[in-house]
Amino acid sequence: MSKSQYRRWKIFKALVVFQMKLALDWLRDLLLSPVAFFCALIDFVTGAPPHRSLFQQLMRFGQKSDHWINLFDHQDETESVDQWVDGVERKWRSRKMRKSSND
Repeated sequence: MSKSQYRRWKIFKALVVFQMKLALDWLRDLLLSPVAFFCALIDFVTGAPPHRSLFQQLMRFGQKSDHWINLFDHQDETESVDQWVDGVERKWRSRKMRKSSND
């Protein structure tokens, strides 16, 4: 692969991964929004203390999922979508190389 092809591949890959992250972020927000109301209502009715608050547990889950999605690449060394995509790409490339060597 030439340098030009490699750069184009990196740009294309970055675009696809970013779009995937946007979709995951959107889906998470879509799901968490009604759940947040439900959790807050339960906490309000039961008078749950902060350490048992369903809403606070949901906030912690949201923070963890935010780090995992890593929308704007602010995390480098933590497990994230980026590492998952890189693993899939490595497997795809190794399978492709094995297939071409068998031909």
